[in-house]
Amino acid sequence: MEALEKTSSGHQLEVEKERNRAQQYLAVVEDKTQETVRLTTALRTADEEAKEERKRQHVLIARLRASVRFNRISIFRVILTILLNFLGTRALI
Repeated sequence: MEALEKTSSGHQLEVEKERNRAQQYLAVVEDKTQETVRLTTALRTADEEAKEERKRQHVLIARLRASVRFNRISIFRVILTILLNFLGTRALI
């Protein structure tokens, strides 16, 4: 009977150790799961911010291109005005 109790106690200790290992493993898995969720959320946020930044950059590029076209037209008009004034003055001489 005493041997049976020792064997039973030994098995109970093994079961308790295994339960503790399983709880530690579960805690590690839960920590990793939470970290994965946190990183996934951060990645999605960064992706959304990058998309918004690309949109802003496209708008800025379009505005700069329009400004360059406007400046080219303005310079052409100034040159044309100067040329016409010069030719008009030359015609009067």
